[in-house]
Amino acid sequence: MDRVFYRVQWADCPTFNAENAWSALWGATRSDDGSRTECRTCDGTGRSDNEECPDCEDGWDDCVRGYSCCDTPAELLGYFSGPRPAPEPTDTVIVFEGQQVGTGFDGEPTAIPGRVMETLTWTAFAARHNTAP
Repeated sequence: MDRVFYRVQWADCPTFNAENAWSALWGATRSDDGSRTECRTCDGTGRSDNEECPDCEDGWDDCVRGYSCCDTPAELLGYFSGPRPAPEPTDTVIVFEGQQVGTGFDGEPTAIPGRVMETLTWTAFAARHNTAP
């Protein structure tokens, strides 16, 4: 069953669509298709302490399927009120219908988008929900 989700879509992310719906840890180096990240244990070499890396087979880890997102506008605003870098005023917020397929690294839902309902800037999103950007 489709639900509504809220997400900041960073400018350096691949095009927002179901095929590109992958989530990774902040700052991770991604593969060209965005579905894998460079292993942090071995820095993508596949080796750690001169042995095979215990956390990966080839220097890469699989990402979590689905976009990291929030269930409500208040949750999205709250997500960026803590230690994470806040979006820039012109960064894009996407409101979309989709299906939750898992849970991200911070306990947030991960979802595959079906239909984009709206795109707006972070400033417009924050103003609509009565919170300063």
